[in-house]
Amino acid sequence: MRWLRVFLTSAVDMLIILMAFFFVELLRTEQLADMHQARAETVQGQLDEEQRTGTALRDANEELTETIGTLSYERNTAIDQGEKLRVINDELDKENKGLRDQLDWVTTEGQTQRDRMDGQERELADARDIITTLKTANDELKGKLRTGPPVTLLLMPDLTQSMAEPLEMMRATMATLFEVLPNTSSDFRMGVLGFRDGVVATFDVTPILPTYEDGGRSQAAALDFLNQLSLVGAMTDHLPVFERAIETLENIHPGLDPERRIRIVFVGDVGPSEVDGQEGYSSVERQRKSQILTLLQRWASHGNRGIDAFYVENNWVIAKDPARVENRAWFQAVGSVSPESQFYEDASHMLRAILQTSLPRDKRGDR
Repeated sequence: MRWLRVFLTSAVDMLIILMAFFFVELLRTEQLADMHQARAETVQGQLDEEQRTGTALRDANEELTETIGTLSYERNTAIDQGEKLRVINDELDKENKGLRDQLDWVTTEGQTQRDRMDGQERELADARDIITTLKTANDELKGKLRTGPPVTLLLMPDLTQSMAEPLEMMRATMATLFEVLPNTSSDFRMGVLGFRDGVVATFDVTPILPTYEDGGRSQAAALDFLNQLSLVGAMTDHLPVFERAIETLENIHPGLDPERRIRIVFVGDVGPSEVDGQEGYSSVERQRKSQILTLLQRWASHGNRGIDAFYVENNWVIAKDPARVENRAWFQAVGSVSPESQFYEDASHMLRAILQTSLPRDKRGDR
């Protein structure tokens, strides 16, 4: 039994030793675990700090990249502007050189001009005396030029669509006429009554003066009016325009002046055959012709009055107008209402016809 007690005692001692060893190891393990935990927390803190630092670095890097891009753009822009400035500077250098050359030339030329001006001033003093003499002679000449009879023209153009060429001829005629009659007639007046189925354009009878008297204003006003006349497709009626023409001329020249030449320049391509809107002449339209002729003959029977009647056929009239023959006869009748009246079939004769107005009858050419 002794050996058993010895064995048990030895076993207990061994157990105590083992428990002590395990206890020591347990304490050591806990210490190591605490150390590793602390170290892990430290490492985690370092990792978190590094992550924050990395984020900040990325943000800084992106901002730096953007800044570098901006600086690169600004640098390229500055380079372009610098190149442009260099080109501008080169051009300015060239211009400055040119200006310097011009300045040298102007300086030289200025001296030359001053020398010329000195000579011109001396010549001007002499010229003033000559101008005064010429002005006196010119005034005397003006009084001698306008010795022709007084003339009044009343233009009566048909302003329907077919009258483009005759209207242009009238404009050209008056432009040429203004170079003559205002300088030769002692009192030249002109007016316009444009018509279709009634009077549609009016230029009051106005004195047309020589250019040296009003600077050409009266001639320009009349020509501007003629140039602004427009053509429109429409029927025509001659009675209203002839009534207005006679009324206008009677109001302007109420008394009989045997010296004044009064002419109506009547231009058209159709007679009073469109009053009823039908082709050809009806009995009413023939009666109207008679009425108009009676009016014109009564007016033209006093003084030096007449009508220059221009019948201007166009291709349509020649080919299709059934009243062509009667239309021509109508214009011929109007151009025969007085000894001073004339009939023409060509608008190119307009200038000659009007110029003959200012001549005595025995000095006129053929019609």
